[in-house]
Parts: sequence; structure tokens; C-alpha cells
Amino acid sequence: MFKTLAANPRTSLAGLLMMGTGITHIIFAISKHTATETDISATVTSILTGLGLMAAGDAAKPDKPATPPTT
Repeated sequence: MFKTLAANPRTSLAGLLMMGTGITHIIFAISKHTATETDISATVTSILTGLGLMAAGDAAKPDKPATPPTT
């Protein structure tokens, strides 16, 4: 898994940011005693989505740009 993280920095960073944002949100909600079921489900969703992004790879880049067809 660590090879995937290093090889795909864009999706890995997006996953880490998503997970960090969700965790930070629930920490503040719990500390202010305002956490609701919606907050918890949004946090679980952001963590699972972040894990999915970290496991996914970046889109493949084409070797050469596509050329328009000649008529």
C-alpha cells in the first residue's frame, strides 16, 4: 500500500485531506457537545472515501497527445 501512496501523490493527498477534514470536524463537534448522527455519518463517509482515494491510482497519462483527424 505504501508503494501506491508514493506512486500516486495526487489521489493520496486528496485522500489524506478528506480523512483529516472529517476527523477534525468530529473532534470539534464532540468537544463542543454538538455531535449528531449526521456528523458521525459524514465523518465515517469521509474516512471511507479518503481510504478509497488513497488505494486508488492517478489517471494514466497518454504517451502522446491526441491529434485531430485530417480530412
